[in-house]
Amino acid sequence: MRNKPLVSVVITTKNSSKTLERVLQSIKKQTWDNIEIIIVDNYSCDETLNIAKRYTDKVFLKGPERSAQANYGVKKSKGKYILRLGADVVIFPKSVEFLVNIAEKYKADAIIFRSFSIGKSYWAKCRTFERFSYYGHIMYEAPRFFDRRAIIEIGGYDESLIACEDYDVCKRMLDKGYKIVRVPFLVEAHFEEGNLPYYVRRGFYYGKSILRYIKKHKTFAFKQLAPIRHTFFNKNMLSHPQYFLGIIFLRVITYISAFLGIISALIYGK
Repeated sequence: MRNKPLVSVVITTKNSSKTLERVLQSIKKQTWDNIEIIIVDNYSCDETLNIAKRYTDKVFLKGPERSAQANYGVKKSKGKYILRLGADVVIFPKSVEFLVNIAEKYKADAIIFRSFSIGKSYWAKCRTFERFSYYGHIMYEAPRFFDRRAIIEIGGYDESLIACEDYDVCKRMLDKGYKIVRVPFLVEAHFEEGNLPYYVRRGFYYGKSILRYIKKHKTFAFKQLAPIRHTFFNKNMLSHPQYFLGIIFLRVITYISAFLGIISALIYGK
């Protein structure tokens, strides 16, 4: 490719010092050499900012939540393409090159790709099986590689959402006829904390805003957010009952926690 388009990697962080350096190292190892790294931090009180500044001078502070952070990162970006990453995600060396080539070849507005979970714990392995079960089912997938023009045209992420904001972007892009391409390539890996209290806390936190998403997308959201998904009942999953049962258990405790988050939001208004 004669004129390599710039790719802006937008990373949202908050107290992410345990995983951020590995994420940034994975970006530096990319075979695609036209990349800018943009980090938007939500006022961390650990070493996140110091780590970030060792890898890029484009470090910004922004809150209150990751949707606003991501939008701010897009605003500050200069790339033709945007790759949105969490601070717990590493990408493989050819990931950016592969995504750019797919976007250029198919004139894609956004790309959905595969990921898995890193971790030695039983729960991390369960999460890997869960992620793989979603592949090919648009209701449970969301793009994280975008043509910058497209993500700006649809208004970016909904900043009123702290959960399902990526699903919301996908639904709006589909409704407006944007071209979303799905690729089977494993692009990224998520670090999993791997303990039950983490999933309980996360479920409660996300539950506090989930009603906003449901009100916005109604029937679609109810189907999408069903606690037990039909994708779990496939040959690969059922041939590993130990992980199948673990996924079901995680879903149950997460949804109980989310329900308590909803009740908290209704009572306290936040």
